[in-house]
Amino acid sequence: MFRLVRFCLVTICLFGTLLWPGSTLAQAEAGSLPPEAPDTPIRFERLTQEEGLSQNSVLALFQDREGFLWIGTQDGLNRYDGYNFAVYKNNVDDPESISLASILEITQDRKGDIWVGTWGGGLNKLDPLTGKFTRYQHDPNDPGSLPHDLVPAVLEDSRGVLWVGTQGGGLATLDRETGQFTTYHHNPDDPDSLGSNFISALMEDDAGALWVGTGGFNMDGSGLDRFDPETGKFFHYAHDPADPDSLSSNSVSSCCPPATARSGPAPAVLGWMALASTWWIQRPGWSLALCTTSVTRRASPATM
Repeated sequence: MFRLVRFCLVTICLFGTLLWPGSTLAQAEAGSLPPEAPDTPIRFERLTQEEGLSQNSVLALFQDREGFLWIGTQDGLNRYDGYNFAVYKNNVDDPESISLASILEITQDRKGDIWVGTWGGGLNKLDPLTGKFTRYQHDPNDPGSLPHDLVPAVLEDSRGVLWVGTQGGGLATLDRETGQFTTYHHNPDDPDSLGSNFISALMEDDAGALWVGTGGFNMDGSGLDRFDPETGKFFHYAHDPADPDSLSSNSVSSCCPPATARSGPAPAVLGWMALASTWWIQRPGWSLALCTTSVTRRASPATM
């Protein structure tokens, strides 16, 4: 409550300052400032173990709808409220604790539950109200269990389907009523199947199609897949050495729909990324940016 009040007060003060007749914004709109006023220097605040972070190797970040910042490290899941950290680690005597402290992925579903993918401990669901975890792990004797315990990608799509990408077990959806998974595997005899069982990234586009990045974690990928939920088929985009406009690498580390993509062409700055390639795929109504592990190069918007 105090955090919310503090946020509201800061917001009111900020807007009051910006809209006051003598403010910088008011002067700029009136034309009394030079066209290119100097930017305010960006200041970085560091959050380390000295401030309460469980460990300094951060692998995942997520901000939930309440404003809390979730930080996944190699030794603990952290919730930061702007002042203090709440740390979640595995307790061998508590089956409702998180299954493993090495965190790869964090997201939130429409109900408010926090989903956490781990590096070998499977998938965890945290109820923020109780602080208790539900574990989903691979069971070789149960074909309906999580297909693999290394989980780097989790996504709830616009239809409410929870997708789980694993490293080695393929792509799966979870029936939250039964706790059972339906798994999509790579089938070398089926060109419409998943391109690789090693999933690294997931994203849904505005048309409802699911984009699946493969590879990562020192595993060879098959490039980028687009899954059509209506047909159940995967369409593949892969690196072609003979085609300079193809995907730069078959190992995709991340993909996301930039906020500016829906209103115009890709900014040139997004055509570059150090130690990786940022590619921009554009179709009518939406765009997709993705990073592949390759040498740095500039990518032009491609129409598909």
